[in-house]
Amino acid sequence: MRKAKPKAKPYLKNSDDIQFTMTHAMDHDDGSATYNLDLNAFTTSKLVEIGVIALLKQHIEQEKAKKLSFWAKIKRFLHK
Repeated sequence: MRKAKPKAKPYLKNSDDIQFTMTHAMDHDDGSATYNLDLNAFTTSKLVEIGVIALLKQHIEQEKAKKLSFWAKIKRFLHK
């Protein structure tokens, strides 16, 4: 029997939670741009949270790939 996955909690209570103001934009010769944003505390914390989660997921995937490649090498060695 499969266990039901818990439902994800929404990040936002309502759309008014996210507040930011762009205070400065500068285009560069190489095609990139620099933007300065003023963020409220909630918006800053959510951006950091999302970034940390993304980094953790990326790290987990890299570790899985390392383990898979290690075992693939072991299998090749054993089947020679």
